[in-house]
Amino acid sequence: MIQWPENLPQQFERQGFSDEFNDLVVRSNLGGGKGKTRELARMGEPAPISGNMLMTDEQWMSFKRWYKEELKGGVLTFHILEPRLDSEEKMLRVYFSQAPKAVPIGYNFNRVNLSLTKHGDV
Repeated sequence: MIQWPENLPQQFERQGFSDEFNDLVVRSNLGGGKGKTRELARMGEPAPISGNMLMTDEQWMSFKRWYKEELKGGVLTFHILEPRLDSEEKMLRVYFSQAPKAVPIGYNFNRVNLSLTKHGDV
């Protein structure tokens, strides 16, 4: 079980954080009148999480090594603390839905954008 590294930030920045439901309803237009809807799935569907973490240059380099070596370039799943809880009550199994991006925001600091997807079996 691969874990989010302890030497990296453990929380997303509040501003810009997003934890979404997946749309589990299929909608069809019938040409007139009320459209038809049906349930796509009941449980276990992946759901997106996205946000930013503030990392030093050293943390960003450490993250890049972890991403490339441990996650095989973002292919493997890993466990991260539930972003909405301040304790270790719940770990989420996630994977990267997009490659991470870092934007320098001053000397030695980067705002790192992470787009994750909760794995369906969590």
